[in-house]
Amino acid sequence: MYGKHGLRIDCFISDTISAIYDCAVDPSLWPLALERIRDVMDLAYVGLNVVEFDEVEQPRPLLVQGTEWDPAWLGRLMGNLDSMPGFKDMRRGPVDQPMVIRRMIPKKTFEGSGFFRDWVAPQMLHDACNTPVIQRPNLTAMLTAWTAQGRRAISDRDLDLLVGLAPHLRRAILISDLLDRERKIGRIHAALLDHLSIPVLLIDRSGRIVYANAVAERLLSDGRHLRGTEGRVCPTNPTYVPAFAEAVRRATTARDEEMESWGCGVVLPAADGSAAAAYVLPFGHSEKRQALGEGMAAVAVVQPANSSPPPVELVAALLGLTSAEARVALAVADGKGTDEITEALGITLNTLKTHLATIFDKSGLPDRVALGAAVNRLRLPLRPAPEHPTFKH
Repeated sequence: MYGKHGLRIDCFISDTISAIYDCAVDPSLWPLALERIRDVMDLAYVGLNVVEFDEVEQPRPLLVQGTEWDPAWLGRLMGNLDSMPGFKDMRRGPVDQPMVIRRMIPKKTFEGSGFFRDWVAPQMLHDACNTPVIQRPNLTAMLTAWTAQGRRAISDRDLDLLVGLAPHLRRAILISDLLDRERKIGRIHAALLDHLSIPVLLIDRSGRIVYANAVAERLLSDGRHLRGTEGRVCPTNPTYVPAFAEAVRRATTARDEEMESWGCGVVLPAADGSAAAAYVLPFGHSEKRQALGEGMAAVAVVQPANSSPPPVELVAALLGLTSAEARVALAVADGKGTDEITEALGITLNTLKTHLATIFDKSGLPDRVALGAAVNRLRLPLRPAPEHPTFKH
């Protein structure tokens, strides 16, 4: 299958995923990565937008990355997002689930809106698809794609391509945040990372420790979950050594496109009954990321400390699940029964059974009890957030 410019779709996916991970190291490359998506999918504009919302749901853009477009029109869009028909539903939509305006809003309603009259029609645009990549109660990161008048309708194949890219966009954002908290993109994970006691280690493909932050040094000294032996890191519990080694191997040797939605997650039980979760992040194999060290990976360790529930993205990443499967896992961990889960998530009994079978297969967990216990081990150790946090630009 070929895209607009004669590029095979499989090559497009491979090259685009690699370009996305390059943006984690050099955020100035985001426009080039988004241009690749725009050109091959025959889109008018593609953007990656991070928007914060205040107590009365007023949006405030934190980050706007996109393909070339008139900045005055983009400014008007960012200042009037709440006037876009269906935007509130989009902004609260499930992670990794694309939402198409013309599928959500009746044609007469959409084309009769002031937003269409004042923003869409003058630029000869036709339709938009928004894919939430990160969701927080007061913050949303979205991949936005606009089509031009005369372009065919956004198809299911288009949506499949965008869904396939979403986990890589999210992972690139997280890697970028770990590499440089000073960047604007670090705002996205301020609630998740800046207020967590998270040990972070940089390791090579053999597990050799290249760098460990102070919290990680204390973790290794404690020795309950991970230990350092002859300069290499491994789980203290020998049962989990093979799983950790496999996570490191995949993160440091697999091609970018082979990562798919798999999150390199390993649960690390200790002899005292406590548990931690190691999240192994790939740096990849492009020239830019190899400058950080060939075959490098970052290991972030989450240790449970209170009852703060893990977000969908973290459960999905650590257990290698899709967003839909992660929501099922969280519901099981909350003690919900079958009827409660199907009603809460709006799915059928057969869909729930399929999700559970896939979750057990991916995670290696035998039943709901074990699944609930594993998810509850991932509860996050949040530090109290400042009442009015400030961010460096």
